[in-house]
Amino acid sequence: MTYSHHAFISYCWFATKHRPREQFRYWVCNSFKPLLEEHLIRNLSGFRSVFVDQDCKTEAGYRNQIAEAYHKSAVLIPILDSQYFDSPWCRAEWAGFVSREQQTGNSQLIYSFWSIQRN
Repeated sequence: MTYSHHAFISYCWFATKHRPREQFRYWVCNSFKPLLEEHLIRNLSGFRSVFVDQDCKTEAGYRNQIAEAYHKSAVLIPILDSQYFDSPWCRAEWAGFVSREQQTGNSQLIYSFWSIQRN
């Protein structure tokens, strides 16, 4: 299968006492994603892109844009924290890639990144 994105970043952007929602989303989109892209450009030939929900073009069809990007991404990079699996979206993204691993026999489609909150 040909993919449009090398990676799909999945994260829970629920607000917590120690992490305002927009602050975490800003970090994912403006710090983590660019560093990941830089790493992939240096280490992969034919680098395409890394998708994160902020890449959606419009509010209309937001769910469809995420679903399309999800299916057209080679690997899942979930940013795990204490609330990741509380999100129905995150659980669905994770389950979809686990299913894809089982169907393809490729157990290297999920590369987890832990986000540790400090007080």
